[in-house]
Amino acid sequence: MHLNNKESIVSSHPPIVIVVLGASGDLAKRKTFPCLFQLYEQNMLLLPSTSLSQQGVIIYGFGRTQLSHEECRQSISPFLSCNHPNGRRVEYEEDAYAETDVKKFLSMCFYQVGRGYDDVKAFCSMRNSIGKIIKQKDHCNWLFYMATPPNLFVTATKSIIQVFRQTTTTTTGRRSDDSRGFLRVLYEKPFGSDLSSYKQLSDSLLNLLDEQQIFRIDHYLGKDMVRRIPFFRFGDSHPSLRMIMRKKPHFWSRQCISKVVISLKEEIGTDGRGGYFDQYGIIRDVVQNHLLQIMCLVAMEEQKPGKQDNEDAIRDAKCALLRHVHPPTLEDCVVGQYVGYRKEPMVKENSYTPTFAVIRLFVDNDRWRGVSFILLAGKGLDEKSVKVDVIFREDALSDRNEKKSLVKKQQQRQQQLKLTIGIQPQPYICFRTLASHEKHSAMGEKRHSVQQSKMIWNFEKSNDDSYSKLVYDAIQGRSSSFVRDDELRLSWTIFTPLLHRLEHVEPYPYEFGSKGPLQAHKILDLNDNNKDFRRSKL
Repeated sequence: MHLNNKESIVSSHPPIVIVVLGASGDLAKRKTFPCLFQLYEQNMLLLPSTSLSQQGVIIYGFGRTQLSHEECRQSISPFLSCNHPNGRRVEYEEDAYAETDVKKFLSMCFYQVGRGYDDVKAFCSMRNSIGKIIKQKDHCNWLFYMATPPNLFVTATKSIIQVFRQTTTTTTGRRSDDSRGFLRVLYEKPFGSDLSSYKQLSDSLLNLLDEQQIFRIDHYLGKDMVRRIPFFRFGDSHPSLRMIMRKKPHFWSRQCISKVVISLKEEIGTDGRGGYFDQYGIIRDVVQNHLLQIMCLVAMEEQKPGKQDNEDAIRDAKCALLRHVHPPTLEDCVVGQYVGYRKEPMVKENSYTPTFAVIRLFVDNDRWRGVSFILLAGKGLDEKSVKVDVIFREDALSDRNEKKSLVKKQQQRQQQLKLTIGIQPQPYICFRTLASHEKHSAMGEKRHSVQQSKMIWNFEKSNDDSYSKLVYDAIQGRSSSFVRDDELRLSWTIFTPLLHRLEHVEPYPYEFGSKGPLQAHKILDLNDNNKDFRRSKL
């Protein structure tokens, strides 16, 4: 989805009200309000130029900090930046252009204080204030954004249902022709810390809302290159790749692929989030969600929508894959912790929380049986990048009767057939292959040489924030951009046994700014003869 698309349901009757819970918190100021401003800036929230009306959009913050409307606006404004006509992003008050645009947006933002998220009177007061602004509080599309800690999800949702559900005639979150609107709730991760805690949270929410009303955010599903993966696999890819795929019907399978490495590397440490991170660790923070979602898109079968809802087709395909993923064992995993982590604020002195993990997964189905899917994530590493490396077998693009000497030469030169999907910082696709060249010697003899060749396709880097795309999709009712309940149950089923066993395993130390612990090489097959590979015992 590209945010320059002007088509929107926001301008239709009834109007939309976006309520940000936790509006005075860091997440709301740094992520939620900026992404809403980006939608407004690109005319994706069709706000009237003078006053609010039935076709308007208003944004209401709810929090426990005592703030007036104006104080709330002042707390938000430093985090807003604009697309200047000269093509660069400019901060609020940097010039008149940004200041004017930001002021228009802030005029649509309001605030309600409450004693807590169970303060039903405060929610009722907010609803009445909204009704005075739009003149029809009983005919609204309600979108609630939970920028709160997960322990407040259920409490806040109970208040929402008690005060706002009566304003809609249907419990479904999907669009309908009913004139009274929808009610949808966006939730941020973490969604539990293991299978048991997730089930408890999910069951509580599903007692209050329908699954179709719940929009669980994984912001990687809003990144442009992640969204392109299904189109690359099942749609119109580059002509050169289409030619290879026609030549090799099993190009995207175990017959041609030896392993897939999906990596998320960060140069920074916990960046002031030591208390949160020490509670969850790198696997819960990014592997069980972001990297596993990317793996699903890389490995799932094409799911053509039939009688089922088109929005569920891609999520059905992801679940079908996850059901065939074996839970990893300790032998499939290496965890590390950068030197100095335990000295960071809010981190336990004897913490075993990993800041690095490399995990090998296997998919037990006909397409992928025997192929290693390696998920690697770490903080304090030597680079910042997110990418997918698909490593092909030596003879993946050769016919069986083709010259075996070429394969031998390739092995001697230790070159790989590899396709890389770069997700960030720069989106690109690079296909590295080997080309055979025939030469004639002075004596007329034929000689063959193998040279490496690359095909690279660079994509324009979007200024659009992934959160903006996801909020827009939630407004449109595009649930395929969000994580379904059964997806999360399956993902926690895969990782929970390993997570519980790792609680007693001390991570390998590694230097901040390095590539991670040397022991990870065994999983990555970078050094199969590494004699120093040891496993901590339970």
